[in-house]
Amino acid sequence: MLAKQKVLEELQTLTENGSWVSAEDIAKVLGISRQNVSHYCNQLHNEREIQRKPGRPVLWKTIQKSTQYRKLNIRQKSLGPFEQIIGHDGSLHEVILKCISAIEYPGGLNILLQGPSGVGKSFIAHKIFDYARVQKVVREDAPFMVLNCADYADNPELLSATLFGYKQGAFTGAVKNQSGLLESADGGYLFLDEVHRLSSENQEKLFLFMDSGCFRPIGDNSKWQHAKVRFIFATTEDINKFFLDTFTRRIEVSVKLPAFFERPMNERLALIQSFFVDEAQNLHRDIKVSGQAIAVLAGARSTGNVGQIRGKIKLACADVFSQTNSTTLFVGEDAISSNFKISSIDPENEIEPLLIRWQASKVMAVKAPPNLLILSNLVDHVLRRTPANRLGTLAQQVIKQLRIQMPLSEIQRSWSKAYIKRWQKIVVRKYGVTQAQLLGVPIGEVAVQNIQAPDQTTKALKIFGNQFPRSMYIASRYINSLDGVTQTAKAFLKLLIAITLSDLVQEHMPLKGLLIAHGEHTASSIQAVVNQLCGNYIFEAIDMPIESGVEQIIRRVRQFINNEVQSNGLVLLVDMGSLNQLYTQLKNDLKGELLVIDNVTTAVALDIGLKMQSHVAFDRIAEDAQTNYRINIQYFEGFAQKSNIIISCMSGLGISKQLSQIFSKYFNGSNLDIFTPDYRTLRKLIDQNNEDYFKKTKLVITTSALPHTFSIPNINIYDILNPKGSSRLEKLLENEITQGQFHELMQELVRFFSLEGVADKLNVLNPKMVISEVETVVSKYENIYKLDLSGTVKLNLYMHIALMMERLFIARTETDDEGVRELQSEVAEFFLVSHSIFQPMEIKYGFKVNDYELSLLYEILGPYIRK
Repeated sequence: MLAKQKVLEELQTLTENGSWVSAEDIAKVLGISRQNVSHYCNQLHNEREIQRKPGRPVLWKTIQKSTQYRKLNIRQKSLGPFEQIIGHDGSLHEVILKCISAIEYPGGLNILLQGPSGVGKSFIAHKIFDYARVQKVVREDAPFMVLNCADYADNPELLSATLFGYKQGAFTGAVKNQSGLLESADGGYLFLDEVHRLSSENQEKLFLFMDSGCFRPIGDNSKWQHAKVRFIFATTEDINKFFLDTFTRRIEVSVKLPAFFERPMNERLALIQSFFVDEAQNLHRDIKVSGQAIAVLAGARSTGNVGQIRGKIKLACADVFSQTNSTTLFVGEDAISSNFKISSIDPENEIEPLLIRWQASKVMAVKAPPNLLILSNLVDHVLRRTPANRLGTLAQQVIKQLRIQMPLSEIQRSWSKAYIKRWQKIVVRKYGVTQAQLLGVPIGEVAVQNIQAPDQTTKALKIFGNQFPRSMYIASRYINSLDGVTQTAKAFLKLLIAITLSDLVQEHMPLKGLLIAHGEHTASSIQAVVNQLCGNYIFEAIDMPIESGVEQIIRRVRQFINNEVQSNGLVLLVDMGSLNQLYTQLKNDLKGELLVIDNVTTAVALDIGLKMQSHVAFDRIAEDAQTNYRINIQYFEGFAQKSNIIISCMSGLGISKQLSQIFSKYFNGSNLDIFTPDYRTLRKLIDQNNEDYFKKTKLVITTSALPHTFSIPNINIYDILNPKGSSRLEKLLENEITQGQFHELMQELVRFFSLEGVADKLNVLNPKMVISEVETVVSKYENIYKLDLSGTVKLNLYMHIALMMERLFIARTETDDEGVRELQSEVAEFFLVSHSIFQPMEIKYGFKVNDYELSLLYEILGPYIRK
């Protein structure tokens, strides 16, 4: 589920009682940042899904939809002329409800119709008038006047005269009194199309009339005339850019009509069929339309309106009619595409040809909407937490009744086959629910109907999804693949599918699997094989572009974890990438355990999948994978599964390992492990506040100070030489070694850190000459910065600089400035001084002291320089 949809659904739950909530309230429930919640709320506000209350903090709540009772009440009575509109019980349902409210309100309310050119604003306006006459809110012979304001855009005075009328002599050419449209529309409706072309002056005159019902013809300054007029306005533009606030305040009801490509697929198909029926009647010919031509028309996005679709169909039929004398006209894809700019066509939307017989198609049947009580009953049972087996029976009954109540038209049945194919591809093959194969037909036929969701569906989805997350996940994947299904229809369809799958999907699996491989279909192909052989949903798959690196993989896995994973652990199989980097950066995103395997093959995935399905323990799966396949894995919690000590010296792994050997001699027989990670890795984990990684770590020994926020006991190795540090170390290790062993350990550490001990570690350079060089360097730092360094600090510097010299001398052709760019501005002076101090040494030994080495040196000297 998209994060924005999660925010909307949570907001609907939190504001059911009409209260307002802040972004912080939503963020706490969802566990995401307040900034992200605010971002999504602003998007939803712009899409008119939610309301906003300015202040500190800004508050939000959902826009209250029409109640279920009102929907039932509206549907139980005839909608009259509105039933002739395709979509009256679908995408245009709320539009029609608002229009009916405006019509039936005593005295009527002014209505504004918005939408792109050609979406049917004029058609809706005429139906509003027809409904008003049927309901007798206006006289049977009431007038319906129409004015296109664009015709007078360059002459506002003439428009004013047309609206209000004029007196003889009011202007040149006014040879007699002339009534205006306001007088002519008295007792009926006045439809002003392209109303955004109305001048500000005429807007002012018009809203005065809307307030009082009084107007004066042009040239008459003495006598007011009265009229009772209901207004319908239409525009293609943003009303805030063209209308005066005083004018818009007089428009009580505003509705937006969707473009053709925004309509659900069942409505697009019905519109297409109705247009071909019209052409068959006009031409007195049967018309056979290819399935691909229908797909082209139904998938059109660039045109944006119904009128243009009608025009393209008319032109295609005219072209074919002019080229043949056959009694049946064939309209293929070429006849449509040649005059039609379209977006790409989904190759899976293959539907059968449609044959329209003109003599048998004179009347388009209008289907009755489904009984809303059937749908609401299922939702109510979910809210009452009815057992899953009974819910499954109810869902089957709903599907059966929907198919009986709403039989498919020929064109809908053809299109439903594309939805059925999607079911086989996604649910049966991709996610391995082979027992659901027969459900594809009824689900596909219901999906094409675009059934609108009853009230409380969102809440029911949340309740059922928490209980059956894997069934809901598969349902979401199927629903999101369907073209032309509205969000509200998707909501109920998702619930219906999840309920029907809940008896077939293995829900209680402690681990979730994810396959990632480079290539268009590599991971998904393995996924399909493994899931089908297991007969259930075990693995999800992500196919990565060939050029993707570790960072892109981490980003995609993190999205999967944050949005989809609802289990105690994750098994991740990848085809390449750093195990350490993947594990380190992903572990904190997951509440449970993480197993990373760098060998994604069908055999390995199937073996692990079968064990996951059989609920084999996490540790056993990890150990078997390592033993049986001899592959690299990383799965432990932190650095080890038992108590451990970490030793990490920024001078290099060599020193850390030698110290580890010293400590290991005295922990022989103890239950402590000793690990020596690279210093950069250690600091990165600490900076990420990754304390889960250290949850079994008893002590961290380093050669530099760690942040105060790091709660694991830690000590500087050189502080151990001081009485205070020695006492602290002895206390930390009192349960691991005896007092005598600790005394021997300290003696060996002192010997190791003596100047002779440092010299013994130099294998290439002459120790005596190096020590002399180091003494000179340390002396220069003390003189320049007026430092009085303790013996412990000097010993640290001696060892660090001596080993640095040998390291740089051996790797004289290599440079490494990684990770210091952000520090250069802070330590610019220190870098400048250091380059001067080390210049003689660099010339003598032929190496370069790079910025990374200086940044390590600054970690030692910085605290004393800044004092």
